[in-house]
Amino acid sequence: MEPVKFVASFNTSLLCESLKLLGFEIKNNQEVPDLTHGYFICQPDNLVWDMEGLEYGSNIGNSPKLLFESITNKNIPSPTPLCLPIKVCRQKAGFPDTLAFNTKLYYETLKTKCIGRALLYISVTTTTMDISKSLRLAMPNVNGITVVAGYQTNGIGRSGNQWLSPKGCALFSFNYNVNLSSILGSNATFIQLILAVSICDAICSLLDLPNFPIKIKWPNDIYYNRQYKLGGIMITSSMFKGFLQCVIGAGINVSNSNPTACINDLLPPDCDRKLSTEEVVAKTLNKFEYYTNMFENNGKDVFLRHYYNFWLHSDEEVKLQHSDSDVKETVVIKGLDEYGYLEVQSKQTVFSVHDNGNTFDMMKGLIRPKYHS
Repeated sequence: MEPVKFVASFNTSLLCESLKLLGFEIKNNQEVPDLTHGYFICQPDNLVWDMEGLEYGSNIGNSPKLLFESITNKNIPSPTPLCLPIKVCRQKAGFPDTLAFNTKLYYETLKTKCIGRALLYISVTTTTMDISKSLRLAMPNVNGITVVAGYQTNGIGRSGNQWLSPKGCALFSFNYNVNLSSILGSNATFIQLILAVSICDAICSLLDLPNFPIKIKWPNDIYYNRQYKLGGIMITSSMFKGFLQCVIGAGINVSNSNPTACINDLLPPDCDRKLSTEEVVAKTLNKFEYYTNMFENNGKDVFLRHYYNFWLHSDEEVKLQHSDSDVKETVVIKGLDEYGYLEVQSKQTVFSVHDNGNTFDMMKGLIRPKYHS
């Protein structure tokens, strides 16, 4: 694997020298690519006309504003961090050949009824999560618009951590409305678990390798065995007229060998299949729709049987560091509780550990509180 390239834009000489000793390549003053226009397409085409809140030629949404225009309009302004101009395309022509996204392959793979039928692709953007939030604000009654980026300049992970977003990584988000009176609406913490299973199942299905060791590190990370992190999940939500409005995002290392490892580099030697980001996104959306229907119609216990097929932690022994002392207690991970939180067993009792406010170093056999200065 070739050295990872880091961007050094300020005086970080000590860090740079340390990374060089570890074999990393440092590139100073690397230019961040310019933001690009968005390209919007629906299947079927007339879906765009039924979207309540979508307006042509007017700024809608917020942070960034969204400006929808016909692709034939020659006077579309340049994109900025505050405004994303979006060119609306038709199925017959698809996206321009200059875009590194194959809409034909994407829609051939997509089998959903709703999610992903409306697709917004941006070659370079700040973060798809912000675009999806703006779409949710502008069109709160429209469900399942999927935003895909080729490259993100400001990808965000959990707790505000920066998300590395190189080309070859499947970077996508979508808005998803959940009725609060539904079974899933009463168990909203399971939504990120459903997406995690969907990603793993999608990759195994595409490869036709049911035993390919892609796994879930609770609560929201995707791993190859216990060796390499391949992806992660992020969800934000708000209430609107009896619905939980979720913006669900994921990043999956598909064909980017840097900064760590990717799926296509980890395939068995006798596997002649290579995955594309188009297939991974579309298949993941198929599986997400499948597992949300399963959860709603069959309940959490049926879903969890599928979840445990992919997770890393059954009967794993870890140390629990209590928040009020440095004492570490040995506990065994038994599974997930009724709310989707980690259930562990000590010598005295069984109890749950929340992901909020804890740092989980389960790969090192340690769960400890997260302290804030």
